[in-house]
Amino acid sequence: MDVALPFGVRDSGGTLLLQAGARIVNQDQLAYLRSKSLFADEHESTEWRRKLGASMGAMLRQNAPQAYWDGAVRMLLRDEPETIA
Repeated sequence: MDVALPFGVRDSGGTLLLQAGARIVNQDQLAYLRSKSLFADEHESTEWRRKLGASMGAMLRQNAPQAYWDGAVRMLLRDEPETIA
C-alpha cells in the first residue's frame, strides 16, 4: 500500500479499477482488488515488468532473503531500480 503503480489495473471485463499513478489507500480497497482477477495493459506495464524481472533475477543469483524481494517490489513501484533496501 501507499505505492503507486505506473500502469492501470483492470478487471476481466476491462473496467478500470485503479488508474496509473493511483495508490491503494486502505485495507478494504486492497481486499477488493485481491478478490478480482486483475489485468494490466501490456504496453503500460512492459517496462515495469522488465525491471521487476531483472531485479528478481539478480536476487535469485545472490540467494537474497525474502526481505530483499519485498524491498525490490517496493523499489520498482517507486521506479528506483538502483537501490534495494
